[in-house]
Amino acid sequence: MSRIYYRGARAAIVCYGTGTGGRGSRYRGGRGGGRRGPGAGPDPSPPDLTNSSSFQRAKFWVNELQNCEEGCRIYLCGTKSDLLEDDPRTRAVDFHDAQDYADEVKAELFETSSKTGQSVDELFQKVAEDYVHFTAFQVMTGERAGPCQAPGAGGPV
Repeated sequence: MSRIYYRGARAAIVCYGTGTGGRGSRYRGGRGGGRRGPGAGPDPSPPDLTNSSSFQRAKFWVNELQNCEEGCRIYLCGTKSDLLEDDPRTRAVDFHDAQDYADEVKAELFETSSKTGQSVDELFQKVAEDYVHFTAFQVMTGERAGPCQAPGAGGPV
């Protein structure tokens, strides 16, 4: 994925387990989705909370965002939580490990299900609330864009 997808982002939802087209973890936010690389085909393993490799890929994107988008707020999102209702033993990404990582990188953690709608509204509500509070803080303090954002450049939320 090119940096143009997240340049100037104030918020990023990094999913581990997107479940779309069999692809693995990808950045969700900005002006579009992302790819694992040029010409990358489907990931052979199903990406969800029952697949720990997608969590490892999500860590890559978190690191990428932290290195280039200093002021970007990160929301870590484990998807397909509905699969765990059928058989909790299929969980490959331990909730406490994911929470510890989220705390380490100062991210918010959500486990969602597009199928049932679990925590989807809460995730986007939190992103919106944080953005409003951050923007109000910037106005009050006169804070400017971070080092990776061009002056005056708008950016994805």
